[in-house]
Amino acid sequence: MSNTTNPDPSSQLSDKHSDQHSDQLSDRATFVRGVALTLAPQADYSVSRLTLILGRYISWAQESRGLPLIEQLLFNSHTIDLYIRDQVREKKLAKSSVAAYRSVLLRASEVFLPVNTPLRTRTISAPTMLPPYTAAEVDAFPIWARGQRTELLQQKAIALMCLGLGCGLRAGEISTVHKHDVHDDGGITVTVENERGTRSVPMLDRYHGVFRQLIADRSDDAFVFGRPSRAVHRNTIAEFVTEARTPRLHVSSIRMRTTWILGRLIVGVELRTLLHAANLDRLEKLGDYLPHLPPPTEGSRSLLGIEATR
Repeated sequence: MSNTTNPDPSSQLSDKHSDQHSDQLSDRATFVRGVALTLAPQADYSVSRLTLILGRYISWAQESRGLPLIEQLLFNSHTIDLYIRDQVREKKLAKSSVAAYRSVLLRASEVFLPVNTPLRTRTISAPTMLPPYTAAEVDAFPIWARGQRTELLQQKAIALMCLGLGCGLRAGEISTVHKHDVHDDGGITVTVENERGTRSVPMLDRYHGVFRQLIADRSDDAFVFGRPSRAVHRNTIAEFVTEARTPRLHVSSIRMRTTWILGRLIVGVELRTLLHAANLDRLEKLGDYLPHLPPPTEGSRSLLGIEATR
């Protein structure tokens, strides 16, 4: 008689199910990690914090909503709002954490669902940069700002437009600019301080008039964005963008900055000056903007044969 024991079919099924579950978890972890690394250069949170927030959201989206691992489906703003409401209602998300979760998830929405971009899948490791605004979209911003329902929201919109499109500042920089950081001697410059030092950024002429009106009655210690006196937190701009969201204009501080940097490249600002004004530490970072620059002309190609003089 043979002592060989026949394998238990139920055990085989259990092992197969376990392997499939492990594969699903592995795919999800890889996906979350890829999204977190994509957002990290554009966010104020660490990769580990981004991974935690995104991981909880993706788990909910897959298990409760049955959504596949496709960014454009997962990071729909309506799905994000549903997640926040569900988690708060079920006491799985503290109200003190709502702003952080909403900020991260809406930033993902901005990155993966730029306006008028067709639905498509993306390689997880591929870097993503939001496209610049078109000339028509830039022209629409004053209309968007004037159309806000309250005076305070109009003021916030004007400040975001002038400091984002006019100076290329990051969201965290916009929220902390005070009136005493603004210098007006016929041309407006904004002094920005961060961990890397201090820099002065000239504002584009087209925004001077409306910006002067915005800050005219403010004291030197008053904030430029929002109420003159308020608390400072990292989600200030993201929360306003959510409140002022409109289907006609996809408002994004990242796209504003991209538009400003590309504009300076197109008009031929000296690279060292641009790197300093934009607070970019490496020339290589400008390579991300090359796909959005106009194609070279015969005249610009001929510059390759011109010898530099000192």
